[in-house]
Amino acid sequence: MDSYKIRLARGAEEELRAAPFPFRRQLNQAVFKLKEAPRPPHAELIEADAYRLSVHGWFLLYEVDDDSRTVTLFRVYQ
Repeated sequence: MDSYKIRLARGAEEELRAAPFPFRRQLNQAVFKLKEAPRPPHAELIEADAYRLSVHGWFLLYEVDDDSRTVTLFRVYQ
């Protein structure tokens, strides 16, 4: 199966860079894993195709578009 593309909204990219180092690495790893599994079992569906994923007390908000095989990360917060 082909992997999904990851797209970062500008705000999410800035929030990801602002996260402290050990968390930033874990968040980056979680984002990378979304390429192969955009809907992991522990991701919470919050709207149609919009998910919230918890990573060590931080959250990733993202949307999955199956037609274009794209995961768009909108927000990273604690």
